[in-house]
Amino acid sequence: MDRPYTCRQLPGRLALPLIALLCLPRVADAQQATAGLVENLENDESVRRIVESTVSRLDPQLGTVALPDAFLAELAVQLGCEPGDIESAIARWSDGVTTPYARGLAALYAGRYPEASVLIRKSLAASETYRTEQLVALASTDFAGGHYNAAQSSLMTARSLSPDDPVVLLALGSVLSARGSYAEAEQLTRRALEIWVGALGPEHPQVASAMTALALLLQMRMSLAEADSLHTRAATIRANSLGTEH
Repeated sequence: MDRPYTCRQLPGRLALPLIALLCLPRVADAQQATAGLVENLENDESVRRIVESTVSRLDPQLGTVALPDAFLAELAVQLGCEPGDIESAIARWSDGVTTPYARGLAALYAGRYPEASVLIRKSLAASETYRTEQLVALASTDFAGGHYNAAQSSLMTARSLSPDDPVVLLALGSVLSARGSYAEAEQLTRRALEIWVGALGPEHPQVASAMTALALLLQMRMSLAEADSLHTRAATIRANSLGTEH
């Protein structure tokens, strides 16, 4: 079995300043660390990473990018701020971006998928080497537009660059689930869950999100007992770490 990631070994965009909040359960002084992360809401790169993480979350049942509300609410609890603080930081960042990729991300976050697709493809055409983040963002635009073949192709390329990136694995699992390839989607989602547990511990909200994704897949495969167990476990993790309202 592959060795689990530690926080420092997580793929690049997940180990950078603000997304390092995923590692807070392993930080001795979480309050001090959180204060530093909140300050990073003023940092453009950190906000871009939040947007990248948000738009990578696909909803296979609706066939589009998942609404950001729940993710931003969980993020705000972990950072010790309000969701509106994060939304304001994203709005500020979106208004100031100039590069095709950043403008494409802003359009993708805002749900302007055709515009996002043009801009992200332009950024890829200008790149000597593809970045995993660009490919995931392009896959999200294609998925939201119903172009599942193109989304899968981009994510397969992303996986070749970052074979055990849990963000890529979950997104690819969502695309395959939407296409009815439930067995392969389940395998990818289980691997993503395993990576998150190894990196963050079994009680982290990100683990709960992966558990929910796996539970929904198992429901579609009629593995109802395990699906119910995962839903219950995910709800417990959220209640313990974020409060009962989440």
